[in-house]
Amino acid sequence: MDTTTKLKVGFAALMILSGIGVASYPVISNAVAQRHASEAIQNYDDTVKSMDTEKLDAAKEAARRYNQQLDSAVERDAAGEAEDTGTSYVDLVDVGESLGYITIPKIDVNLPIYEGTSDDVLQKGVGHLEGSSYPLGGESTHSVLTGHRGLPEAVLFTDLDKLEEGDCFYLHILDETLAYQVDQIKVVEPEHTEDLEITAGQDYCTLVTCTPYAINTHRMLVRGTRIPYNGEEETNTPQAVQYQALRTGTVVKRVVDAWPWIAVTGSIVIGGEALLLLLLLHRCKKREEDD
Repeated sequence: MDTTTKLKVGFAALMILSGIGVASYPVISNAVAQRHASEAIQNYDDTVKSMDTEKLDAAKEAARRYNQQLDSAVERDAAGEAEDTGTSYVDLVDVGESLGYITIPKIDVNLPIYEGTSDDVLQKGVGHLEGSSYPLGGESTHSVLTGHRGLPEAVLFTDLDKLEEGDCFYLHILDETLAYQVDQIKVVEPEHTEDLEITAGQDYCTLVTCTPYAINTHRMLVRGTRIPYNGEEETNTPQAVQYQALRTGTVVKRVVDAWPWIAVTGSIVIGGEALLLLLLLHRCKKREEDD
C-alpha cells in the first residue's frame, strides 16, 4: 500500500471517528454534567451533615427572616435577574456553593439549586429567582426555581413539560425534605409574573422554564403546593417506570434536536480534515516527483 492510499484510508477512518464523536457529544456531555451535579449534591449533603443543631437552627431562622421581608409579589421576568430586595439570604445562610437540590422522580431530575438566574448558574443546575422566597417553605411563601431546557450539553429542565397535575417534586434544603404536588401548569408570556406572587397562607414552589422547545418565546410555570413529606420519594411509580422506558427515545431526540449544532461542527471538522489531507497529498506528490 503506497503512501497516498494509506493517507486516504487514514482520512476515511478519521472522518468516521469524527462523525461519531460529534454525534455523541450531547449524550456524553450530559453524562459529564450529571456527574458534576451529583458531586455538588454530595458536597451539599456533607456540609449539612457537618453542621450542628445550633447552626442549622440559626440558618433556618435566617432564611425565615429573609422570607418575611419580601414584598407580596415578584415584579420580574421569571427567567431574568431580580431587583435588590435588601438583605441577601447569602449573607445569612452559609451552606456552601448551592442552596440545596431538587429531585423530580417522574422525569429523573436530580439537580443542585444555586443562587440567582445568571447564565453561568443555569448552565449547571437550577437557579433560585432572587426576590422569591428562600426555598425552605412556610406559610405565605412562594419560591421560584428556574432551569434551561434544550441545551445540547445538559438535559436540566428539558422534560419539565412531561409533568402533570398530581405529580410530586422534592426540595432538599438544609436537613429538611419538602414535598410539593403539582396543582397548576401554565404557559405565559415572560412579562406576566402574576402567578409568581406570594399568596397569603399558601406555601408554593414554581418551576419555570422556556417554551416552546427550542423557540423559547414563552414561559412554562409548573406550580407545586406543599404537602406532608411521607419519607419516601417514589422512583418506581408507573409514570417513572414509563419515563425510564422512554429514556432511550429521549436521548435520540436530543441528538436530533442538536442536529444544527452537529451539522455545523461536523462541517468544520471534516473541512479541516479535508484541507489537511489535500496538503499531505500535495506534499507526497511533490516528494515523489522530486525523487
